[in-house]
Amino acid sequence: AFGIGSSVNRHIFEGLANAGMGMHFLITGQGDAEATAQKFRKYIQNPVLTHIAVSYDKFETYDIEPLSIPDVFSERPVLIFGKYRGNPSGSIVLKGTNGEGKYETSLPVSTVKASEDNVALRYLWARERIRTLSDYASTGYDGSDEYKPEIIKLGLKYNLLTSYTSFI
Repeated sequence: AFGIGSSVNRHIFEGLANAGMGMHFLITGQGDAEATAQKFRKYIQNPVLTHIAVSYDKFETYDIEPLSIPDVFSERPVLIFGKYRGNPSGSIVLKGTNGEGKYETSLPVSTVKASEDNVALRYLWARERIRTLSDYASTGYDGSDEYKPEIIKLGLKYNLLTSYTSFI
C-alpha cells in the first residue's frame, strides 16, 4: 500500500497493507518519493517463494496467524504463529513455488524442545492475533463490535495494549 501526503490516515493505510498481506510505504514529501520508490522496487525485486501452503503432519495445531501466508521476498521473511496440543511429533511441511518450480521442505518438530527462554513467543502470537482482529474491527461495518470482546480478553490475558485496554 502506498500513502502520499502528510494527511494520510495511517490507521486505515497500515490496516490495508496488513489485510493485503503486504507492506506499507509512505511518502510525506517530494524528497521522499525517489527513496521510497527504490525501497519498494528492492522489496519486490526478489520473490523467493509464492503460492505458499503450510501443513502440520502428526500433531494438532490451532489459532494459526496469519490464516493466509503471504509471498516470501528476500527483503521480508514470513512469520507464522500458532499453538499446538499434545506432544508435537512429525513435521511442518512448507510448499510453494520458486524460480525453479515446485518447492517443498519438511521441518521436524520432535527435535525442538520447549524452553523458558522462548516465553516471549506467546506474546508475539497474541500481538499478531490482536492486530488481525483489530483490522477486522476497524472495517466499520455494522458487526465490527463482534471482535471487541476477544480483543479485550487477549489484551488482559497477555497484558498487551489494545484499542480497548490500557495499563498504568
